[in-house]
Amino acid sequence: MNSFDKIFFKKYIPEGQEMIHIIHIHSIVILGNLIVVFSLFIVLPIFLYYFSPTLQKQIPFFYLEIYLIFTFLKVIYDIFNWYTDVWILTNTSIVALDWSFLKTKTDSISYSNIEGMWVDENGIVDKILKKWWLIINKFWEEEFILEDAINPYNAIDLIDSLNTKEEKKEEKTNITDERFNQLLDAISWAVWDHVYSKSSYELPKFENEDIKNEVIKKAESEDWTIDLRD
Repeated sequence: MNSFDKIFFKKYIPEGQEMIHIIHIHSIVILGNLIVVFSLFIVLPIFLYYFSPTLQKQIPFFYLEIYLIFTFLKVIYDIFNWYTDVWILTNTSIVALDWSFLKTKTDSISYSNIEGMWVDENGIVDKILKKWWLIINKFWEEEFILEDAINPYNAIDLIDSLNTKEEKKEEKTNITDERFNQLLDAISWAVWDHVYSKSSYELPKFENEDIKNEVIKKAESEDWTIDLRD
């Protein structure tokens, strides 16, 4: 990922996420388009104009210059449009960017919502060039498709790696929450024992939730209670 990618694509990722990798469309796609444009819309008009005295008399030269300027601007736009239609891989999700001069569209999918990934191979030429369709299937939603992606199998390996890291992070968070709940239960029992050690009540057998609610209610009625809850 070069410096331009880091600067240009950073504004399209959600706040708080880290940009890891950019998946581009294969360069052979834009190269094929450029060959067609240069052949039919630049070289051919210039050839006809310079070798046709009739056209030179009917069409002023500056008209041809204006036409060529706009054609070159269109070529530059097409190149930029090709380069900016990408998948942005972050630490938690994939952002699909469909850039255009007037309107830019983004769509994202978190790694946890990916049901499956596969590559659609269209022929021996695409296999040689490593240019295939990269497809992601989302739960209960439409597919994510990047046409003519470059090295899609490498992209799948990277996505799997990022997905594994995200799952381990979520698992660690769940373990932390579970330990917190265990600690809360232990504190509840301690408070219960402290409250009822000062009274003649005998410790009844309640379920955990009933015990905690009773402890809180009893503690709130005491003058010495300090409420540390939010």
